[in-house]
Amino acid sequence: MRTETNRRKVNRLYILGAGSSYALTDGQSMNQIAPHDTQFCERISTLKDCRRPVWVPEVAKRIQDEYLHHIDFQSSGLEELIRQQLSDYEFINAIHPRRSKGKRTKDEYLYDLIHLVSFTLSRARTKDQTILNDWLTKYFKGTIKRPTRNRIISFNYDTLIDDVLHKWHSPQHIYFDNIWTTPSKAPKRLKDRYPLLLKLHGSLNWRCATTEYNKIFNNSLSTEESRTATYGE
Repeated sequence: MRTETNRRKVNRLYILGAGSSYALTDGQSMNQIAPHDTQFCERISTLKDCRRPVWVPEVAKRIQDEYLHHIDFQSSGLEELIRQQLSDYEFINAIHPRRSKGKRTKDEYLYDLIHLVSFTLSRARTKDQTILNDWLTKYFKGTIKRPTRNRIISFNYDTLIDDVLHKWHSPQHIYFDNIWTTPSKAPKRLKDRYPLLLKLHGSLNWRCATTEYNKIFNNSLSTEESRTATYGE
C-alpha cells in the first residue's frame, strides 16, 4: 500500500479521529465514554478511587505522584504528558544523574501509563450499538464472492468497530497478515494484502510480552539485523 502501483483501489475510505469514538460512547456513564486526548489525565486521576482490579488505583496514584512537570497533572493532555515526562526524565538524568538512582525509569513509567490507557478504553461502550452495526453491515460485511472494497483508517486504540468486524472477518483480514491470534500460533499469510482497518496508533487487542514491549524503546535500528522488513524502503 506504499506506492500507487500496489495500492488497493477502494470505493469508500473513512478516516476516524478520536471524536468518532467519543461520539459513539457519549451519553453513557463517564467511565464508559472514550475520552479525548485532553480528558485522559483527568480520567486517570479518578482511577485512584477504582476498587477493581486492585492494580488500577495503585498505578493511577503512582503515575500522578511521579509526574515531574510543574503544570497540574489533570490539566495536561495525554500526548503532552508523555512528551513532557520523557523530556523531564532526560533533563534530570543529564544534569543530576545521582537524583535518578534507585528511582523508576521512564520505560517503567510508560509501561504503567499504557496499562491505564488500555484499562480506560477497554471500558468504553457504544451508546447505540444498532447504528454502529447497521453502518458496518452496509459497508464492510461483504461476501466471499463480492468482498467489500471499502476501508477505514483510524487513529483510535479502542475496539468498538473491531468487535463488530470480528463477527465476519478474521484478524488477518481486519488488520494485517502478521497479527497473531495467540502467542504460540504463527500467522498464516493470506491472499488479501489490504486490511479493512488501518489503525495508525495501535489497538487495545494487540498484546505483547513485556520483553517485546521493551524492545520497542530500547533496541537500536543501527544494524541490519534489527531492522524490520520494510525499514528504510
